[in-house]
Amino acid sequence: MSGGRIYHLCLMVAIAMTCLLSCSPQAGNQGKKTRPIVQQIGEPSPTALKIVEFAHLNMGKSVGDGECWDFVNLAYRYAGIRYHHGYKWGRRVNWQTEGVRPGDVIQFSNARYPYAYTDQNHTSIILKVANRSSVKVAHQHWNHSDRVSTSYIPLPYLRSGTQIVYRYEP
Repeated sequence: MSGGRIYHLCLMVAIAMTCLLSCSPQAGNQGKKTRPIVQQIGEPSPTALKIVEFAHLNMGKSVGDGECWDFVNLAYRYAGIRYHHGYKWGRRVNWQTEGVRPGDVIQFSNARYPYAYTDQNHTSIILKVANRSSVKVAHQHWNHSDRVSTSYIPLPYLRSGTQIVYRYEP
């Protein structure tokens, strides 16, 4: 296994452990700050399902120029959306109150989590809610690879930077 793959595997295990530990009940947690719960509220639109379909159809492939932004832009085009507003992918969603849905897009900027981080700008498509503290996303140009892959992002554990969830609504 190459060093990059070992790093990615270790990163995924660490994120999974963080997510599992954050969901387990612990005695003596009274008085501690509770983190928001990641949940799906509502059903994805047919357009959002096409965005997710594009991600699944291209898993393991490099699409467009291999950049994360291009992957999401091409997913939008596949879904019939002609949208070009830079890094704003639709209506900004407050994931803590409105929840997330498959097909939503997360735009990161220097996001730091306990066991992961993003570059200055990174773009991902939400595939599903994985558990109470994370979402499964599809993205490319991640972890030194220009191929579409998946990762788990622990939204409540953002330590610094930004993570903005967008939902396309015509």
